[in-house]
Amino acid sequence: MKPDSRKTTCSPLNIILKGCTKITENRKSKSKYIEWLILRLEARGVKQTSINTLRKTFMMFLKHAGIKPDYGADDVRSFLAYKTRSGCKPTTVHNYYRYLKTCFESLECARAMK
Repeated sequence: MKPDSRKTTCSPLNIILKGCTKITENRKSKSKYIEWLILRLEARGVKQTSINTLRKTFMMFLKHAGIKPDYGADDVRSFLAYKTRSGCKPTTVHNYYRYLKTCFESLECARAMK
């Protein structure tokens, strides 16, 4: 069997962000995704406070990374490093990672449903 040259490492970031996640520059598309994400979380029974925190984290990420067509693992790493340098505790930075993981997994799910 021939090894797959496209194979990447199995770090959590590579699993979450496989193949780059796309969010269009269109503000309407971004807000539509956030609305969809909130509905999905509400349907799963996630508390409103958690949903608000997740939404705020995702918006902080977008503010840091900027609006662009593709986001990759380096964008997430840059955001997490920025938060660490800003004085956030390791637990807080890990929570940001978990919230972003939920956002990107949901986005992958949305893309698969199309």
